[in-house]
Amino acid sequence: MQVQLRPETEGKVEGKRTQAHQWNTADTITSVRIAASLVLLFLSLDYTWFLIIYTITGLTDALDGWLARRTGTASEFGARLDSIADLLFYGGLSACPCRVGGGTADPSMLSGILR
Repeated sequence: MQVQLRPETEGKVEGKRTQAHQWNTADTITSVRIAASLVLLFLSLDYTWFLIIYTITGLTDALDGWLARRTGTASEFGARLDSIADLLFYGGLSACPCRVGGGTADPSMLSGILR
């Protein structure tokens, strides 16, 4: 179902003009963090690779916001994308202890995470 706007309302949300979001470098960095967070979920707990990807993911968490503010490209879209990346990163890290010990999750650990 497509919604068509009348010409006088096009580009307006509650009386405010909106612009199409322009993809920028900070958004690309955030996307890399999302991909790295997903890799952490499926990576075996090999210490070296886990540490490398974890470090890259943590550094890009600080870098994307700083870069967006510095270049004046901070946006609501970028903030939401950053929140999604944070959720995947920290949610994935909280699931990692469940994989220790042969890759099986202990139900008591899962219940503690979900509370």
